[in-house]
Amino acid sequence: MSDLTDLIPEGGAEIALEVYKDSLQPAMQAVGKSLGATFEFISIPFMGLQYINDKVKINLQHRLNEYKVNLEKIPVDKQVEVHPELGVPIIQRLSYTTNDEIAQLFITLLTNASNLDMLSLAHPTFISIIDRLSPDEARILMYIQHEFLQNGDTYIPYVNFRAKPLKEKKSSEKKDSDFDFDADFSFIELRRWQTIIPQNVHLDFPDKIHLYFANLMSCGVLKDGEDLSLTEKMDSYKQIESIYKIDEFQKTYIPEKYSKVYADHSFFQVTELGQDFIKACVNEN
Repeated sequence: MSDLTDLIPEGGAEIALEVYKDSLQPAMQAVGKSLGATFEFISIPFMGLQYINDKVKINLQHRLNEYKVNLEKIPVDKQVEVHPELGVPIIQRLSYTTNDEIAQLFITLLTNASNLDMLSLAHPTFISIIDRLSPDEARILMYIQHEFLQNGDTYIPYVNFRAKPLKEKKSSEKKDSDFDFDADFSFIELRRWQTIIPQNVHLDFPDKIHLYFANLMSCGVLKDGEDLSLTEKMDSYKQIESIYKIDEFQKTYIPEKYSKVYADHSFFQVTELGQDFIKACVNEN
């Protein structure tokens, strides 16, 4: 291995070398072995400018200790050296990631990149997906893993609350048999993507959950069932209708504002990419 003092600009060498040496202490030897190539390839600007900050160093040491705990659960004969393509960007991010939920996604991915049995799941694109997640979205994925995927279920039911507009008075020129496209097919969206997730997951910004679902779909983790429903989820649909009080919507808006208020059932599905991402990045414990 190259001497790190030759790679790091003056001023950053002492702190960077200290962090690296910490990973070679007896209690951290597994970390040093798994991240040896990563430390060799960490870029000069990162080592020189980031490590010179004591807060960055302390944060990274804390995350490496968490990684060490995970490594200890892997049989020694299954521990492998992390490829720098994954190790370098993850270590860089762990140096400044202060949110525990996001950090755990990176640490779990790093751990699986260190495990011979899980190595095939540790794909570099998962780093960019984590970069796009908020802490609330990380919590949602943890909930999906524990409540759905671990039970072999990839379908997350949701309900849209919709309303039919009041029909305009029929023109004298129209006959009863005339087809009124707008009256038969138009609707107004009152509530969209209502699930049981806000009742079961602590969210810092629960009013942003629609943005969270949209982002998880744009990341390729979820896809929308697009108004298809699941008969086996009928109890879940009824539970959602009860939580969000569709009967109150009906009493409030019919017939003064709308001719009909109803619940439309559908679902989010965890994609194959999403399943692999969750398996690789979300801690099962």
